[in-house]
Amino acid sequence: VHHADWSSDWSNQSILKQLDLIDETVSVNADVANHLAAAGKPAHYIPNAINPTRIIPTGRQYQLHEEFGIPPGSKIVLFGHRLSPEKRPLLAVAVAKYLPDGWVMVIAGDGPERKAVATMADGCDKIRVVGNSDSLADWLALSNCFLSLSLFEGFGLAVGESLLAGVPTVSTPTGIAPGLATTLPTESSGEQ
Repeated sequence: VHHADWSSDWSNQSILKQLDLIDETVSVNADVANHLAAAGKPAHYIPNAINPTRIIPTGRQYQLHEEFGIPPGSKIVLFGHRLSPEKRPLLAVAVAKYLPDGWVMVIAGDGPERKAVATMADGCDKIRVVGNSDSLADWLALSNCFLSLSLFEGFGLAVGESLLAGVPTVSTPTGIAPGLATTLPTESSGEQ
């Protein structure tokens, strides 16, 4: 089973070096399945399932504006990912600094870059670093846009959940985003 996209050299090599031991492959990414099929083994694309109960708000969403000091009437861009380098949360902070008046970037999640994100966001009134959330569905219910800046995704569960929740989604062209979300170049900067 290949869980990444085709840019994952480790995953590719792990499978390609063992093709003589493999009868068939399964991938959560259609492009990977096509590449593996071209290598001569039957390959199946089976996307991850999205649990629809994960996008049902708890009712707590109405308290979040006040709890995190988001002015009434603000529009929200949600970045809801693990705060790790491949998800590029520092780029999300850079993007937030260019948001127009009346917009706020909510960065929900935790991970190794949490401290760097908080430091970079310090003093910017357009950013709220909220940490782990009991229910990302509550934030999705309030959001006007979901942002994904991942360098790679096998599938992109967060993007899938935001799309299922009906939130306009902007993403790098990774995982399931191409053709479903508005995509932007992977090498985009904060000002683009």
